[in-house]
Amino acid sequence: MAKKSLPKERGRGDLKKIKEKVKTETKPADSGNFWLFVAAFLGALFMSSSVIYYVVPAKFQAVEYDLGTPLPLGRRLGREQTATGLIYTGLKTGLICEIDLYLTKPKITKAVRLTSMKDCDGSYASMAKCGRPLGLRFNEFNELLVVDAYLGLFAINWDGENIVKILGAGELISDDPTAAPIRYLNDFDFLPDGRIVLSESSTKFDDHDFLYDMFEHRPNGRLLVYDPRKKDLRILKDGLYFPNGVQVVPESGAAKTDDVRVFFSEMGMTRIVALWAPVDHYSKKKIRTKVLIDKLPGYPDNIRLANDGKLLVPLPSHRTSDDSSMEKNPQVREFITKILSPQSLQIVFSYFTNTNGFVLKVDTETGTVTESFHDPTGKVSSVSIAVDDGKGNLLLGSDDNYYLARAKIWTFAS
Repeated sequence: MAKKSLPKERGRGDLKKIKEKVKTETKPADSGNFWLFVAAFLGALFMSSSVIYYVVPAKFQAVEYDLGTPLPLGRRLGREQTATGLIYTGLKTGLICEIDLYLTKPKITKAVRLTSMKDCDGSYASMAKCGRPLGLRFNEFNELLVVDAYLGLFAINWDGENIVKILGAGELISDDPTAAPIRYLNDFDFLPDGRIVLSESSTKFDDHDFLYDMFEHRPNGRLLVYDPRKKDLRILKDGLYFPNGVQVVPESGAAKTDDVRVFFSEMGMTRIVALWAPVDHYSKKKIRTKVLIDKLPGYPDNIRLANDGKLLVPLPSHRTSDDSSMEKNPQVREFITKILSPQSLQIVFSYFTNTNGFVLKVDTETGTVTESFHDPTGKVSSVSIAVDDGKGNLLLGSDDNYYLARAKIWTFAS
């Protein structure tokens, strides 16, 4: 039988030659493929970005602006505690809740909804149908008035849990058929004669797309005045940059015939503005305004009056050095909204924004910041409203959080 020949054992010299051959044959090929992949990837990225930038239509036409250097402020601290008292609040799910905080374990005692819709989970898609209650105040008849970003203005009688619609979404302006109908109400307050001043943050974008309005930076907002007896709705002041919180503060010594001073936060301009509402509801005279304080270190939200007569101004997000570069590059803002959905845009915005609890107290006559309260730990964040409970505490609410807080005010030297 023929013997099978076994392969000859290779020596070390032969193995070395093979390794060198493999090394010289494979390395250039792998290196070339890698750089070819990188070049193809960058080319594809450039091409897709170019197509998005030049072909995909923008959701708005942004403009360049400059908010100036933020005011420098000292640091005064507060700490988070559990709130006490009877309070009312609106939730992203559309619920309006009465919370009894005198109980050993605070809980929601009553809750109503402005619609009969189901699956109201507070998501982006659900808010338009389920509502988003924002500003709340009691009127002289002990009814809780609620302004909803999507549904309009309502009055709630808590005893019978009856709900009456005062102004609906899409309501027309009484004296101007060419004006945009109601789209995005945000806050309100009562004038001494019972009329209601309302802020409409945007006539172009809805609440869940509010960042589009901020990124575009055009004067899409306005203040409205409504007379519930005459059922007449008029524009008080338009051409505003995302007006938000509203607070009526009549001037000391003013006569009943004098125009009434109203403060509002103009979030898009990082300032608080005073406006004088005419006593005559049908007045055609030019509305007088005056900036109380500008160049705030953050974006002001709902403003309320403290017990000492000062304005409480919450800043849910702080201004940063990145804001200045964004202000000067409208094309970048437009591009970002082309590649990110509204939900993704809010997530990215929240990630890069300092939202540590921040509330200012501002003198209504001089515009001076008399106190500033901070939570550098971030345990209390995104404060959109601060209410003085009269016991040395601030009750803090937020548009983003899932809790209410009480800040026991500790003051330290700046």
